[in-house]
Amino acid sequence: RWPVYPRTCEHKIIDCVMSYTNDRIGCGGDWYMYEAMVAEGNDARLLSFSPSDGIDGGHKGPQNQYDWIVGCLGIVESCAKECEDSFISCKEGGESYTTCFNNMKIGNLADCAAPCAPTLEMLKMSEDPVVTLSQGNFGTQVGLDSPGGNPAPKPECSTPFGKFSEVGYTKCTGVATPLGPIEECTTSSQPPSVSPSSDPSSKCTEKNSDKFFWKIRKKDNKALKKSCKWLKNYSKKKLICARNVDYGANYGPAQAVCRVTCASCSTCYENENSKFFFKTKNKVDVYKTCKYLAGLSKKKIERFCRKTEEKGGYGSPKGACPTTCKVGVCGIS
Repeated sequence: RWPVYPRTCEHKIIDCVMSYTNDRIGCGGDWYMYEAMVAEGNDARLLSFSPSDGIDGGHKGPQNQYDWIVGCLGIVESCAKECEDSFISCKEGGESYTTCFNNMKIGNLADCAAPCAPTLEMLKMSEDPVVTLSQGNFGTQVGLDSPGGNPAPKPECSTPFGKFSEVGYTKCTGVATPLGPIEECTTSSQPPSVSPSSDPSSKCTEKNSDKFFWKIRKKDNKALKKSCKWLKNYSKKKLICARNVDYGANYGPAQAVCRVTCASCSTCYENENSKFFFKTKNKVDVYKTCKYLAGLSKKKIERFCRKTEEKGGYGSPKGACPTTCKVGVCGIS
């Protein structure tokens, strides 16, 4: 997150900023990122962890890191209050966090029938950070108290941070740049086609007027486009979303443009028919599907997923097939 400023304009995002107080690289920078996120109107969630007995901290993720990521971002629905109570009872009854979580995962915890993301109170059974929620949201939970309020309390970093004048640093000088919008936002002139490999953290929306590539008309070889409104009212929209995966006429397929209608908003969304750029052979671009990729050996999958080239609107293997490529939290089973 350093030194990028989160200039998001109308594309508001969620950011879970986590760091240990004895992280000599991250502590302090996490606070500035939170403040910048808030200045831009984004949904920022600052979690300041402290090392404790058996937890060294430092420049690494918290204990049960992926649980925190899934729970904080709301990749799946947050657990219900009844499930949360059962989980806390399990932990307070002497079981480890891992045991309680695994029991929940396999359906052996009361009132936790469906897979769900751990709530903040459940995650606090693992570690108990200082939490500041700019909009009172955590995962899909809303209206939560923000213990530190806004602005966020500065973390108690083991290494002082702040302006040079505040920390007594005199080896170089610089001009402080105030937080806040650095320029006026402008509306993009690009067509609404979005590659599956585009930033998945953007807010998932669609407009009725957004157009996607539908098909090539045989009689005159003309590229036909349809709107998300048309798709929404079409009786076979699921087939269109699943099978019409080609890019054409500078427009993306339905699953990339009409993501709400196609239920393709998830960071880990993967359609077995989605295509990625494979290679160029005899000056002809070749594309393969996620189904093809998933059928390869583990070693070949890993090799293909390291490829980053994109072409013709089609993403790389890991962009089109994040679950098969086990990208980030998509690799959690």
